[in-house]
Amino acid sequence: LVILFKVDYYNLLEENIKLLVKLRIPGIIHELWENRRSYIAIPMANGEFIAVLNVKVRNAAADTELYDNLIEIRGRLKNIFGITLSIGISDCIEHIADIKKTYEQVRELLKFRLVNGPESLFRVEVEGSNPRNGFEYPGEIEKSIIAAINMNRREDYISEVEKLLNLADSLNYKQFYNVLIQMAVLCIKTFNVVSHENRVQTVTDYSHMDECFGGMENIEDVRKWFMELYEQHESLVEGINESKGTRQMELIMQVIEYIKQNFSNPNISVDMLAEKAGLSTSYFSKIFKTLCNVNVSDFITELRLEHAKSLLKETEMNIDEIAVKSGFLNTNYFYRVFKKGIGLTPSKYRILYQNNYSG
Repeated sequence: LVILFKVDYYNLLEENIKLLVKLRIPGIIHELWENRRSYIAIPMANGEFIAVLNVKVRNAAADTELYDNLIEIRGRLKNIFGITLSIGISDCIEHIADIKKTYEQVRELLKFRLVNGPESLFRVEVEGSNPRNGFEYPGEIEKSIIAAINMNRREDYISEVEKLLNLADSLNYKQFYNVLIQMAVLCIKTFNVVSHENRVQTVTDYSHMDECFGGMENIEDVRKWFMELYEQHESLVEGINESKGTRQMELIMQVIEYIKQNFSNPNISVDMLAEKAGLSTSYFSKIFKTLCNVNVSDFITELRLEHAKSLLKETEMNIDEIAVKSGFLNTNYFYRVFKKGIGLTPSKYRILYQNNYSG
C-alpha cells in the first residue's frame, strides 16, 4: 500500500512548526509500526509524507487495524502541534515500479479535501467506486457567470458561484474538480478580454490552475478565490471607467471647442462631429448627452441662437445676414428656429431689445 499523509493548512504554519512536523511525523509512525509493520516512510515537500507499507494480509480486520493506526497517528500529531492530517490510502500494488504512479494517484485523491475539508481519510478503491454517470457540464451556470462578469453584476456572480460550488454534492470529485478548473480559466479569460480591450494589464495568469486549486483545503478557499478574482475585476472596471470618463471628457471638450469655432458652418452635423471624435454617431451622442446634459443638435442650436441674439442687439445687420453668420441654411429656417427657441421672431426681438435699451 502507498499511504500519503498531508498536513492540512501547511502553508499557514510558521517555519519552525513546519520543521518540527517534518521531524515528528516519521517518529510517530516509527513508534507505532516499528515492531508491527514493514514499511518505508519518506518526507516529501509541502507537508506531505509518504509511507510504503508491505501488506501480507488484506481483509476487513486488517483494514480496521490499519485505519485505527492512521487515526492514532493523526491524533498524536494533533495533540502535540494542534494541526490535522488528511490521509490517502492506495489500493494494493504488486510491483515496486508502480509506487510512483500510485503515489500520484493518491496525491490526486487528496485534492478531494477541497470538498470534504481537512482531517479527511480517503481510499482509492472507495472513492473510485462512485462514478456518478450521466454527468452533464453545467453550461447554464457558465453562461450566467460570464454574463455577470461582462455586465459587472456582483450579486449575480456570487449567486452563480454558489450554484457552481453546490455541484460538489452531485458530482464525483474528478468531475467537480475539472468543472472548477474550466470555470476558473473561463472567468480569467473573460476578465482578460476586458483588460485587453481597454489596454490594461492582464488580471492574472491561468496556466497554473491545477496547482492553484490543488493546494486549496476546502470549499471556502474556492469561494474566496472566485470572490478575490471578481474583486480584482471590480477594481479594474472602476479604473477603466475612471480612465474612460477622463478621456471622454477631454474628447467632448475638444468637440465643444470645435463647435464654438465653427457653428456658423451650416453643414456642421452630429455625424461630422462623431467622425472627428473617432466614435460612432450613436455612442458619441450618448456620451455627449451624459456629460453635457444636452443633445448635440440642441447644443449647436443654442450657440447659434445666442450668437444671433448678440448680432440682433449689437449690430445693424439685416436678418438675412444674421441668419448666415449664425449658421442657418436660410432665413425661413432661421425664423422658425428663433421663434421656437426664443418665443419671438428675430425682428420683434430686435425691436423689443431696442425699445427696452432706449427706455
